[in-house]
Formats: sequence, C-alpha cells, structure tokens
Amino acid sequence: MNDSFLEDDSPTEENWDEFKPEPELGLAKVLNEKVKQAAEIKAGIAKLESRTEQGKSLLKDLLEVQIPQLMERSGMQVGDAISYSGIKVELKSDTYANVPSISAINDEKDEKKRQELIDRRAAGLAILEEMAPTLIKRKFDITIDREQPEQAQLVKNLLEEMENPPEWTEGLNVHPATLSKWVREKKSTAYAFTPHQEWAFGLFPKKVAKITK
Repeated sequence: MNDSFLEDDSPTEENWDEFKPEPELGLAKVLNEKVKQAAEIKAGIAKLESRTEQGKSLLKDLLEVQIPQLMERSGMQVGDAISYSGIKVELKSDTYANVPSISAINDEKDEKKRQELIDRRAAGLAILEEMAPTLIKRKFDITIDREQPEQAQLVKNLLEEMENPPEWTEGLNVHPATLSKWVREKKSTAYAFTPHQEWAFGLFPKKVAKITK
C-alpha cells in the first residue's frame, strides 16, 4: 500500500485563516453604518408620522366631541369656561361647512343621500365660483398611454400647447376647514347666507372646546 495516498493534503489548522471573511474596513464599513443609520431614521420617521396622525385624530375627538359633551352634561353653556392647572377650557360654538367630495359621494350607499350630496356639491361649487373661487382646489387627473412617454414631458407645459393632448378630467375640491373659516369670516361681517347657500354648504353649528394657557 502506498502510504502517500493516505497523506492529508488539506490545509493545516493555521492555514484556514485565509478562508475567513475579512473585517469591514474603510469605506465599506462607513457605508454600511450609513445605510443602517438611514434605515433606522426612515423607520423612526414613519413611526412619528403614524403617531402624529393618531394624535390629531384623538385631539379632534377630545376637543369636538368628548370635552364639549362633558361640559354640557355638567350644566355649562356656550361661553362658560373652567380652569385647571393654568389651562383654560371654554365651551364655544362655531359654524362648520363642507362641499361634498367625490370620494364621499362614491362611499354613500343610500341612493337618496347620495343624490343629495351630488346636488349639494354642484350647488356649493357654483356658489364658490362666483363668490370665492380661490377657495376651490383644482386638480387635474391626466391619463397618458405607457407607450407615449413623450407626453409625460409635455404635461409640464401648458395643456393647450399639446399637439395630441391626452384625455383629462378636472377635479374640484374644497377643504372643509378652509370653507368653514371663510363662512365664519363672512358671518362676522354680518353677511346673511340664504337658505339655499346654507343647504349647499351643509352649514351647521358645532360646539367645541377651546383650550388656552
């Protein structure tokens, strides 16, 4: 038997070091640290944004529902206020308004209520076009064929200048907070809204809690 056949030609123990991965050095190490830092910041921002939205929703419910209801149940009326630890809470009554959005109309399942929202939207926009057109947010939804990328560049220019303009629809929306503020400002000047205008804007008084220090 040939003893050389049994000889172990594998690397000795000290030679295995050449197969170990090299530690991250220089730019590679810095790059990985920056990528990790960016991922952590992105996750943190997403968490903050989520908590912010939840906080806004909870604050709105507290100021517009829970606290006003508790103040009324305690026998308080509009204009009354209480103080707690240097914080003043006053029960107020503000006027709120809205022009039904397309999404609100589409979400309404009751056909009769849906039609009323449609009528109110048309009437409300018509009134604002005459009285306060700057309150209307104008959004254009444009459909561009995937095989016509050149039109995507043309959209940045005036639509009227397009040789072959794509199909487009104009979407009109009014932010409820902006409209409500405008209504309150008009009322403060002794402007009297007609019953038709009140119906179109869905005007209604709402008691809210105003907190000041």
